[in-house]
Amino acid sequence: MSPAGWRGAAAGIPLPPLAAKLTRESRLRRVECQALLHPETAQSLGLSNNDVALAETKRGSVKVIVRLDASVPAGAVEVGVEKADDEVLDLCRSGDGGGWRSTPARIRRS
Repeated sequence: MSPAGWRGAAAGIPLPPLAAKLTRESRLRRVECQALLHPETAQSLGLSNNDVALAETKRGSVKVIVRLDASVPAGAVEVGVEKADDEVLDLCRSGDGGGWRSTPARIRRS
């Protein structure tokens, strides 16, 4: 599992109203707790687009909404992060006080 977001998104600076509306409606920006999976990976796990799933690491778990995206490498999952204190970041922390990194995870239907 890899945390994914936009640079500066965690700063808490709101987008201008028009930019925020276009960003939300275009779905180009990852939404918090939205998990992107390659379609083959999702199929092998018995998951479909818009399913609610549980992403688990050795540090805990978080509920996510599954989105299929062929640009994500097979076998990987990218989970959207919007805030610096997001629980997804805690699940991907490399150690006490360490940075964030990709971490082994299990994804299953919730």
